[in-house]
Amino acid sequence: MEALAKNFKTIEIDAAKTAMELGNIKTQNIVLLGALVKAFELNEIDWIEILKEIIPEKMLEINIKAFEKGMRL
Repeated sequence: MEALAKNFKTIEIDAAKTAMELGNIKTQNIVLLGALVKAFELNEIDWIEILKEIIPEKMLEINIKAFEKGMRL
């Protein structure tokens, strides 16, 4: 990581830990998506609406929380 940090902006994220804090390890990819959206300022897309379209209803709430948590990292 140190070599990368010299040439690139790096962000270290423990997505698994964050997902476990939310109560579901399977949401770690959505945590990372939220962090990516923030880092690259991809705000012109309604990501919550996309999640609503692709995530099953029973998993939607936890995934939205994971996305929002990732945006705050």
